[in-house]
Amino acid sequence: MDRFAALRMFVRVVEKGSFTAVARELGVGQPAVSKTMAALEKDLGMTLLHRTSRSLAITQPGQRLFDDLRPLLGELDQAVERAVRGDRAPAGSVRIGVAPGFASLYAVPAARVLRTRYPEISLELVVSERHVDLVAENIDLAIRAGELRDASVLAQRVGETPLLVVASKSYLDRHREPRIPADLEQHERIVSVLRGVRRPWRFRGVHPNIVHPSRVSLLTNNAEEIRAAVLADLGFAQVPGWLVAHDLTAGTICAVLRAYEPPPVRISLVRPPRRMPARVRAVADVFLHELAREPLLGMGAPQGAKAEAK
Repeated sequence: MDRFAALRMFVRVVEKGSFTAVARELGVGQPAVSKTMAALEKDLGMTLLHRTSRSLAITQPGQRLFDDLRPLLGELDQAVERAVRGDRAPAGSVRIGVAPGFASLYAVPAARVLRTRYPEISLELVVSERHVDLVAENIDLAIRAGELRDASVLAQRVGETPLLVVASKSYLDRHREPRIPADLEQHERIVSVLRGVRRPWRFRGVHPNIVHPSRVSLLTNNAEEIRAAVLADLGFAQVPGWLVAHDLTAGTICAVLRAYEPPPVRISLVRPPRRMPARVRAVADVFLHELAREPLLGMGAPQGAKAEAK
């Protein structure tokens, strides 16, 4: 048995969660993968995986081995790639999934920096309100807000953004500013819709802390349209801070009810659990650095771009 090949196969089995998926990836039969894992366990003298006819689960020793192996194999792959590439700059196409408003406000400016630094990299923005399937849609990277529920992706924390209730300065000049969330009942509101369902507004320190707005002036599933509606004086909206960060700085949009803000929303850069080519790592490094500089988004320049399992 080639122990190194078996260890690499073990990492892929854990990442994919299936002998069959790894067999398909390697172009071998499923029994060959099962036999290799059994031989590796015998060689190491420990059980790495619990198998049933319907599921595959990693043992505690297996998890420790996996946690140690994955970064080492990643560094090894990068070393080989650097040796093969030599002094050549990263090149090729990289696909990154982003939400519509985020694309224009942050991804495009970051793309400008990327183009200056790595002119041989071609960036494709896959703009969608939904969370794209990274593997099925061949996405190299994606920027996601909120807690990550997909255990199959690797994530690097970019930072977090507050959830703000905002209105245009001109709207507030003509209307009384709300002092408590209940005061919003006297105002028009702009509400986000996801798959036909209105997103409720969230507050801290009041009951109930989830509110379904009435007196809605506009419904939309697009963040850019929500921002445009706020600037058009159509009322209040509850939005992630990144969407209106530049407007807050300019003074054209104002945040209210800051004492009632819910917990901030986490922003992450995610990628599929596969080897990261140099061109993808270059894009990830540039985006992490540029996004971390935003006051309502990042946490300061990140110390490297090492991904953590999530």
